[in-house]
Amino acid sequence: MSGTNFRNRILIILLVSFLFRFGFFLFGDKLPVMWDARRYVSAAIGLVSYVDSSGDIPFENERDDRYRFKHYLDKYIQGEQIEWLSYTPFTLTEARNEIFIAGPMYPAIIGTIIYFAPASDFDIIRIFNIILDVLANLLLMLIGLRLIGKNASLIAGFIYALYFPFALMTTFILLDASTTFLMLLAIYLFLRAYENDKTGFYLMSGFVSALLLLNKPTAMLLFIPFVIAYFVMAQEKLTPKTILAKIFLYLVPFLIITSLWASVASAKYGQIALRDPSYSEANLRQSSNITYEGYDLDKVESDFWTYSISEHIMSDISGYTGLLVKKFERLWSKPANEFKKGFIIPSEGWNHIHLSILLFGVLGMSILMFQIPRKGLWILIIPLYYTGIHVIFHSVSRYNFNAMPMIILSCGFFLSLLFDKLNDKKVKGSIILSLLLLLFLYVADFKQVLQIVQFQLSELKIAFVIVIFTVLFFFILRKLLKSMLGFQSGNRPALIAGLVSIIVIMFSYSQTFSRNNWAEFICRLKNDSVKAGTRIYISDVPEIQEGEIIAAVLDLNSGPGRKNSFNVTVGTIFKSPFIGGKPPLSDLFYPKPTYQFFSHFEPLGLEEFRQYAIIPLDPNLVRKDISLKGYTDISVSINNEFEEENNYINLYGNFKTSEDESYIPAVRYTSIERHVHRNDPRIRYPVKFLSDSTISYYIGIGETDILKSTDLSPSLGKQSGRYNIFLIHFYKNGNFDVY
Repeated sequence: MSGTNFRNRILIILLVSFLFRFGFFLFGDKLPVMWDARRYVSAAIGLVSYVDSSGDIPFENERDDRYRFKHYLDKYIQGEQIEWLSYTPFTLTEARNEIFIAGPMYPAIIGTIIYFAPASDFDIIRIFNIILDVLANLLLMLIGLRLIGKNASLIAGFIYALYFPFALMTTFILLDASTTFLMLLAIYLFLRAYENDKTGFYLMSGFVSALLLLNKPTAMLLFIPFVIAYFVMAQEKLTPKTILAKIFLYLVPFLIITSLWASVASAKYGQIALRDPSYSEANLRQSSNITYEGYDLDKVESDFWTYSISEHIMSDISGYTGLLVKKFERLWSKPANEFKKGFIIPSEGWNHIHLSILLFGVLGMSILMFQIPRKGLWILIIPLYYTGIHVIFHSVSRYNFNAMPMIILSCGFFLSLLFDKLNDKKVKGSIILSLLLLLFLYVADFKQVLQIVQFQLSELKIAFVIVIFTVLFFFILRKLLKSMLGFQSGNRPALIAGLVSIIVIMFSYSQTFSRNNWAEFICRLKNDSVKAGTRIYISDVPEIQEGEIIAAVLDLNSGPGRKNSFNVTVGTIFKSPFIGGKPPLSDLFYPKPTYQFFSHFEPLGLEEFRQYAIIPLDPNLVRKDISLKGYTDISVSINNEFEEENNYINLYGNFKTSEDESYIPAVRYTSIERHVHRNDPRIRYPVKFLSDSTISYYIGIGETDILKSTDLSPSLGKQSGRYNIFLIHFYKNGNFDVY
């Protein structure tokens, strides 16, 4: 490919990249400036206040200080305003302190824009982000040209142009787009320095790396992988002494700028620091908690700031190892799209595209490390860095964002190699067959297959199926790689296929076995002629003291926009009507207003959130019912007074039938992060059932005998076990017993 053709194709890709982002900016479902974005805009206002003293007047109390901030906000931000949601607007003092939460770089950029722009609107910042991300795509292709060749870099650039999370993030006033740009610029300058041996490029790369440190906390150590990758690559033509001299040139501006900022931050907090030290500690404490699976809880426990992290980990090494696997899967299994937005393609489609890029990217990295390891390390080391940071610290899907450019670069390399081999008639058929088989394994639902053939599901059977799946995946992938790399490639195809299979097993472990995820099933009730319930046998229920509650608790949700109701019967007590998302059920909805905002922005009605319907009961009637029969029945059915769309209830259950102990959705421990990742905010928590035994039943049209009801759902296959229907005794101290 000639240089002119290459440049023309780069320009076309950059145009596509701009149009895709600008199209989403104009026609997509943009989110307001809220949550973390409010911090960065406020910090920018705080920085502007140092230059413009018009509102920096003496103040005597917090109200006056808040007015100072409002003065600057009104002066510099027109049109769309910050959505404070449940947060109180900052004082000017608080806004100035916000630069120590993340860093001063991005607030300084925003502050410069709003200070000099003739009309300071958030859309100007969004357009700036779009331009920045298009330039990041250019840098990606220029880096790819030096590491993996023209065709591969163009393919990577095209994928980058149309990867939706990049377009989505340009409309957020967040650190991610600027971090990606600065990271790619630092790498590009480092490669140019190696290529041309120019002192200026080393100094500029070090300067940009320092800006990275000032821009985002998780990027502050990126200089380490940069130096390692350069050291390995430079050994090809430089002596170790020369390499160290060049690295010193790179580090000079980095250390100067870092030292200056560290002096400011350390003076602020009275200890050596680069950011607010308590913020980092809170992050590590929550993300290391095995019991709560490293999620950021909506409400933390009382001993949050006092428990020993090291003792907690050492008390359960295997549990902590499992937590690292869960956080690895949580980091990579979904794209950075918390609110499930779509553009042209629905959000679920972008999830599948993300996983495809991830698979081909890992394959591309593996091949690169065998074929050109000195160059391949530049691509590998960035995802490794972000994985290392986030399996130790906080891990959610949006944190894969800054590593995705390198995944896309290696994906471009793999696809370039694949397209070349498809032109070879000798291996074309084998490659196509392997790809089709991989696609079949991806879409096949082996759990459903087991249910169709009426197998009683168990952890062992599910594990066996996953092992079979992984073995098939390994052999098909090895066949594909042998066809692509040639039959003289030795053990490389097997080694690469084995590595990717290990990652697949890790994903499967987290998604399937973590807290018995495999065991859940759904029973959809959409007809008033059927009902589902659980008969709970109890020998004795203790006296309910003043301030305590006994309640029927049902794990369910309902169809979107539903206005009709459902009935709950507890023994001889009939409770009706209940409507999802409406009082009294909504009075016990999740404890943070964040869920109300997610409900609006996703959009997702409160009735669609999977949740517990907690229905307080008269303890005397419950005790009387149990003393007469030795059990109580809790059942649910649709109240179908009038026809409407989405008139159904989803009742959830568990295949695991142990009457002693099981994981159930927690009543108290919830996390909005788990809702994003698993569509259910409740942590799975082990409880010991105090009931003697239970029988769950599904009574269909024309049926009456619960003992003949062996299938607990009209869904395909056979569901058996227990519905998540409980009788719970809540004590005044927050403890509870589950029957």
